[in-house]
Order: sequence, then structure tokens, then C-alpha cells
Amino acid sequence: MTNAPSWEDAAVLEFFETSTRNLLAAEAAAGVGHHVALSVVAADRLPDSGYMRAKVAQERLIRSGGMPYTIVRATQFFEFLGGIAGPSSDGDTVRLPTAPMQPLAADDLAAALADVAVGVPVNGIVELAGPESLPIAEFVER
Repeated sequence: MTNAPSWEDAAVLEFFETSTRNLLAAEAAAGVGHHVALSVVAADRLPDSGYMRAKVAQERLIRSGGMPYTIVRATQFFEFLGGIAGPSSDGDTVRLPTAPMQPLAADDLAAALADVAVGVPVNGIVELAGPESLPIAEFVER
């Protein structure tokens, strides 16, 4: 699993394109039989986000890379809720959208990724989400 050190549009795109090309080349040289990548649910439906455009570019490289693969698209992690709420707070007030989210625990994602990694490549996308969908504000409030 890789993640960019910068969220700036050009830097994140360069990171995912370069690291994916390097990984695919190293895997081919080593005879790796299954490339597993972590991406984001709905990445292809959020073109205004440079990070999501970079994840879609990463997925495109993987699909065309000639290596058997599985792309795991996951929703946000429960562990990110504090980071989501922090910038939205002003003293004791937190303003958050009511948009729905379906977070999952990072431990659950790690277990699912381990299962995918030792499984048969699907040469496609697997989506993972948490068990409950609620507005962002309600998850943070809990």
C-alpha cells in the first residue's frame, strides 16, 4: 500500500504514476503474480479532487500493466473521523455536512486486504464499506 506524501494536485499525480510504474516493473522482474492496490470508493466520480484523479490514474496504470491485479476500493476509516471534524470546529462548535458516509475500521480493511492478497486476482475492483451508513455529522457526534 502506498500513499502520497503531498496532496497537491501535480505532486500526488506524479507520486501515484511513478510509484505504480516502479512497482509494476519490480513485480514483473520478481515474478509476482498478484498486484493489490488500495483505492477509494467513488474515486472515478470525484473529478474535482486532484487526489481522486491521481487514484484513477493509478488504477488505469494497474489495469493496463499486464500484471494480474485486484484493486480494493474502500470507504473512509473510522480512525479518520477526528481529522474530518478537527478543521470543521470553532471552539465548542463543529460544523459538518449531512452527506452520508459508510466508514469501516482500519483493522477490518487490513484483514480484507490480507485475504485479497492471498486470493485469486479478480482483474477488477472490489469495494469495501463499513456496515452502517449515516450522515458524517452523526458519526462524528457518536
